[in-house]
Amino acid sequence: MTKARRKMENMDRTYRARDWIYIERRLNILRRDALKTQRIPKYDNRCRSLTDEEIKEKMKSGVPYCVRFKLTSDCQAYEDLIFGGIAYDVSLNEGDPVLMKSDGFPTYHFANVVDDHLMAVTHVLRGVEWQISTTKHLLIYRAFGWTPPQFGHLPLIVNADGTKLSKRQSDVKVEDYKDKGIFPLALVNYITLSGGGFDHVPGAGVRLKTMEELAEEFKIDKVSSHPSRLNADLLEECNRLEIKRRLQDSALSQQLITQLQKLINEKYPQKEKQISEEHITSVLNWSTARVSRIEDLVSIKYGFLWVLPSTTKNIDKDLLNKLVGHLEQLNSFEQSSVKECLRSFASSSDVKFPDLMKMLRSVLSGLNEGPSVAEMMDLLGKNQSLQRIKAVIR
Repeated sequence: MTKARRKMENMDRTYRARDWIYIERRLNILRRDALKTQRIPKYDNRCRSLTDEEIKEKMKSGVPYCVRFKLTSDCQAYEDLIFGGIAYDVSLNEGDPVLMKSDGFPTYHFANVVDDHLMAVTHVLRGVEWQISTTKHLLIYRAFGWTPPQFGHLPLIVNADGTKLSKRQSDVKVEDYKDKGIFPLALVNYITLSGGGFDHVPGAGVRLKTMEELAEEFKIDKVSSHPSRLNADLLEECNRLEIKRRLQDSALSQQLITQLQKLINEKYPQKEKQISEEHITSVLNWSTARVSRIEDLVSIKYGFLWVLPSTTKNIDKDLLNKLVGHLEQLNSFEQSSVKECLRSFASSSDVKFPDLMKMLRSVLSGLNEGPSVAEMMDLLGKNQSLQRIKAVIR
């Protein structure tokens, strides 16, 4: 490459850089002036006045450019499916909007119009923050001679205290809910219950609906135009109902069992565990009224369900030996009958009932808290309960 050519290219780069600096400075001046006079900052449509010769010269010299949509003073109106009549004159508050950026890529305002037209979209439902931009999109539809779809703008969904959802609080991305153990259908029902669009009978409680039921029952006129507040307790209830629904389906139930077995093995890698499908199924059915996430079942509180406890503190082996004999004679090993048996045994053995329960809790779980002892024994079953007591006696 000759020195002259390199010099020319360097000059071209310099001029292009100057053009960008000039444009940036001009936009900053416009922005400051608008703020000073309490007007909305906007592009002043300066490039409209360029002649064909000036445009050709700039393009020939490599000056970066974009393609803008020429606005006219036109109060565009449309019927919002949720908010009703909307009218707005874009030109009063905006300069000519960019359609194609200087890098050759279209802006969202241009791309979404073309994309929806090519896909023959008939209805658009999107957030209320796009409501004003829709009037701009309608102008682009009209410029192409295309029939626009019907638009409905959904209200904001906010936290229970009225604050906006935040990435910092991990309550925006779907992945955040997935990582917390929330099932897809539970999350969908949670949002629909929070955002409207369905008939709800007061006092009827929460009923989990399938995607097919939601699609069939959805009514656009039931969507509220007011911001919807999320209820964290409602999410937990939806997830609990989804666990219950999955347990009634053989294939989905097997997935839950496999998932829980994996969680148990990860939580207690070095422990001897009880994770047969029969035992896990029994626990899952028991848990639907107590927990809302599968992950809760591997917490410390429920660790006794899977691993044998190791405890030797304050254990009266002779007393436990006598108790085994009483428990073995029980025909019904349900919570109520077990509790009655334990009370009767404590009375006949001249031992305080709370002291007996504390010792048995330590024997069965090694924990200081959790479900009642009778409930533990009911859940573990007769064989497993007796095995744990006998293991401590040995």
